[in-house]
Amino acid sequence: FRYGCRKVAVENDVSGFIRNLKNGQVEAVFRGAPEKVENVIQWCHDGPDEAVVDDVYVEPYESDELFGVFTIRHWEKIEKDDPQA
Repeated sequence: FRYGCRKVAVENDVSGFIRNLKNGQVEAVFRGAPEKVENVIQWCHDGPDEAVVDDVYVEPYESDELFGVFTIRHWEKIEKDDPQA
């Protein structure tokens, strides 16, 4: 799911990140033109063929973090950045 999402985000010129959470969910943050972000969100509702998507929750994300490109964050990064994830 994460690699497919990254591909769609890059194709839509959307920056941000995606990561697996310890509870089995996937978290993504998208930044870009609203219509381009919406394209990526719509893709998330289905994901790749092998994915099982139960729900997609969308909420505003307030941050001063700058995103150069869309990245996949890994487990180690989650534990260092957010011990609650």
